[in-house]
Amino acid sequence: MEKIHWIQELVESENLIENEGMIESPEEMTHDQILLQESVQYLIKLKNEFQDASIAFNELKGDAPGIIKLYGIAKTHSDFMLFRHGYKLVVTLKQPGVISLRMNFVPSTHVPASMGPDTFKEKMIGEECHIEARYGAFGELHWVYQNIPVNMNYLVKYFFTVFAKESNR
Repeated sequence: MEKIHWIQELVESENLIENEGMIESPEEMTHDQILLQESVQYLIKLKNEFQDASIAFNELKGDAPGIIKLYGIAKTHSDFMLFRHGYKLVVTLKQPGVISLRMNFVPSTHVPASMGPDTFKEKMIGEECHIEARYGAFGELHWVYQNIPVNMNYLVKYFFTVFAKESNR
């Protein structure tokens, strides 16, 4: 239904003209509003793809201690994270048009007496990756990583695989 949203607005506008004689075009969204809306939609699609991968992985794994969990992050547009064995893959909307993927490790809560509190702070593993939106011809939005087009299936496969391998240590 999202693919015909713009057609619905066009029809509603025509109906206003025909039924009420009003010549008002639908309120145009600003560039920033469109970018935010498209970013949230892309993030939701990413979340659904990661959720499908998690479900398949967990069903095949069948071992409760080693399952991968997906959590939504409260008070955000659609941010989420994968979690297993203290490892997190956090996927967030940094700003409209920029989606961040980063992996963190949260050490165990058991603190040996010989170690200080700094030893148990959350640590980032690798570098934070940014998937960015770029406008193409006729207002089409493309997602890129370092100016290279992104295929969502390969993005999910890559990050899910890295996360699964890293969190299994």
